[in-house]
Amino acid sequence: MYKVWKNCIGCGECAKACDFNLIQTFDDYILMDIEKCRHCSKCVETCQNNVFTKSVIFKHFLYLLYYKIKKS
Repeated sequence: MYKVWKNCIGCGECAKACDFNLIQTFDDYILMDIEKCRHCSKCVETCQNNVFTKSVIFKHFLYLLYYKIKKS
């Protein structure tokens, strides 16, 4: 499952910071494979435009956890 993040300035720092190569940057948005995300928050820490917030990452983590429990 992919998540689109808007308000990106296209610097690519988040993609460089991701050890798992889960982020693709474009001119004004980011595409991230959130199912494979390890929630290390490196993208959050490196984002110059505050596109990510830890609370948003955490919400997606909870969603994935719920989805996996429901699926099993």
